[in-house]
Amino acid sequence: MEIHIHIIKLNQWDLIKHLGAFFYVLKKGKIMKKIRNKIISFLLIILTLMGTFIPFNVKAYTTQDTLYKDENYKWWVSIYNRANTHMVASPEYMIRRASDNNPVYCIQAFLQFNDWSGVNGTVDSNTMVSMSGLSAAQIERIKLIAYYGYGYGNHTSPEWYYAAQLLIWDVATPGYAYAIADEDYSLTPSSRYDGYYNEINYLVDHHATAPSFARQTFEMKNGETITIEDTNHVLSKFYEGTETDDYKATIDDNNLIVTAKRGYTGVINLNVKSNDNPPMLYEGANQLCMSAGDPVMMMARLNIIIKTHVTGYKTYGDKDAGTYRPEKGAEFELYNNSTNELITTLTTNENGYIEYDLEVGEYRIHQTKGKKGYKLVDDYILNIDGSNSNETIYFQNNLIKGKLEFTKTDFSESKTLPNTLVEIYNVDTNELVFSERTDENGKISIDNIKYGKYYILEKEAPEGYQLNTEKMYFEIKEDGQVIKSKMKDEIITGTLEFTKTDFSTDEALPDTLIEIYNADTDELVFSERTDENGQIIIEELKYGKYYILEKEAPERYTLNPEKMFFEIRQQGKVVKTNMKDKLITGKLEFTKTDFSESKTLPNTLIEIYNADTDELVFSERTDENGQIIIEELKYGKYYILEKEAPEGYQLNTEKMYFEIKEDGQIVKANMKDEQIIEVPDTEKNKSYYFIVYGFSLMLVGSLVILYAKNKKRKK
Repeated sequence: MEIHIHIIKLNQWDLIKHLGAFFYVLKKGKIMKKIRNKIISFLLIILTLMGTFIPFNVKAYTTQDTLYKDENYKWWVSIYNRANTHMVASPEYMIRRASDNNPVYCIQAFLQFNDWSGVNGTVDSNTMVSMSGLSAAQIERIKLIAYYGYGYGNHTSPEWYYAAQLLIWDVATPGYAYAIADEDYSLTPSSRYDGYYNEINYLVDHHATAPSFARQTFEMKNGETITIEDTNHVLSKFYEGTETDDYKATIDDNNLIVTAKRGYTGVINLNVKSNDNPPMLYEGANQLCMSAGDPVMMMARLNIIIKTHVTGYKTYGDKDAGTYRPEKGAEFELYNNSTNELITTLTTNENGYIEYDLEVGEYRIHQTKGKKGYKLVDDYILNIDGSNSNETIYFQNNLIKGKLEFTKTDFSESKTLPNTLVEIYNVDTNELVFSERTDENGKISIDNIKYGKYYILEKEAPEGYQLNTEKMYFEIKEDGQVIKSKMKDEIITGTLEFTKTDFSTDEALPDTLIEIYNADTDELVFSERTDENGQIIIEELKYGKYYILEKEAPERYTLNPEKMFFEIRQQGKVVKTNMKDKLITGKLEFTKTDFSESKTLPNTLIEIYNADTDELVFSERTDENGQIIIEELKYGKYYILEKEAPEGYQLNTEKMYFEIKEDGQIVKANMKDEQIIEVPDTEKNKSYYFIVYGFSLMLVGSLVILYAKNKKRKK
């Protein structure tokens, strides 16, 4: 027979364990007694040497007790080796400790338990590892198998003990197969224990060292109480409640009840209760035995965020009127003010409210959308310190208002226009919203114009200017916006059609120098001569009162000193004016005298001619005073010609020139005739006699003709 010994760890407990198992096989097996005794003796010598030369660790025992077999619970175990060869079958008993009769489990499958033995126990895991030679993981699994075996929950039948014991052997001495037989020495394994094995292994594999909610995060409101269920069912047994200034955590069965006392972001630490029944490893009954104590639990920690409930109330209105209404649909963005991270977007409900729960920190609320025509609120910085369960914020969107600075100027922009009546209308409704006249500077300043589109309409132009009928549009879109608007008016202009004519004949008088003056300022505004048609046409003459003054009359005419007033009051109006000039006239006082001037000569036929044209302009005889007086003799150059001399005087054939150059001028002219005087000289007498003779002949001839006519009539 071959015996294979596998020593995994070179320590005394591994060797004892394996040698003990081998010794048990020899004792129960069918080996010859003589050979068996020799082998046993050899093994005893080895064990003695091991005790002498191999140092054993000193254990830290914390308690003493007595272990015993409870023969009321007997069961059979079949053990198979690694080759699945049946090695041994033996009866086993439930082992209890005398102090409380609680069950304990054997660790070493191949060592016989010594009944009613005193033992020393330890609860220290490191000591357990040293005592057993097992790994820490093996020790911890054995503890849990013992815990979830007999006595856990509804595990009250002995099958739970039997199943747990075999599972512990399987952990402590792996590589062997253990099976429970149903109370017979035939060593036939029973499959009915499979369910026990499976449940205990499941519980061990899913063992929770903390409540189910450990390391989870829970949010709640300041002042709120929440209940958290532990589905691992370890809460009430292993943990204690706690309370701080921020929260209170109490335990009711498997429920953790948390009450928020103030804003808080952090953890709740649930301390583990003092373990009065820890697992204990006993040594001293030729066996290592593990009690079914409560497992060591970890401190339970859960994250908690206690938030403050924040309510925002959004209204809109006119602060000047003092009336506000709740606004639905206003949108806000909520930011972490430290990181500028967008947390969420909030929209007001039909009552104007937004609501959100915030943990302790600093936040920024930014409005992104509001009612049209109303100013969005400035960013609001919200500090949540956790002292209040609720925070309420009021947001007011005030009506957007702007300012209009209106200036009225003439078209050249060099002059502002006061007293212009201006009206402002709403573009959408055509409603009149403002009416006023420009001040002395041509300005209108209007504050608090509500959001919207408007147009300016000139209703009355200032005096002298055309009415501007165009609509001037502007829009108030931003609060505090200043609109600067300038409207230009064109001055009223008209046309002057001036004609210069003769007073009597309406004949046009060219080349008359005309000046036009502003009637209010006497400022000269125009100077020109009449054209060949006696006209002056002035277009775009500005609105105002004027007068026309003749500065130089045309030749032969008197200067008209009168001011001729006219006005330009309507756009495009044509003012027609006619100024008449009288011809320059003078007076001729003509006297006909003899050469000695001592005697005037009546009945002298005088003719007056235009010196430039030789046109006869006057013919008349001197009166009894030898005079001719001609009134209103027109401007010009003339000459006087004697056509018939008075009797006894010689005809004066010389032309006597004179000129009328100034109006009212009196020209006194004296023409002298020489008297015919008889001279006693031959020639003169001859002439005399000749004349007398000729006259006598004429007389005789006349008488003869008369006689002849009378004679003929008698026949």
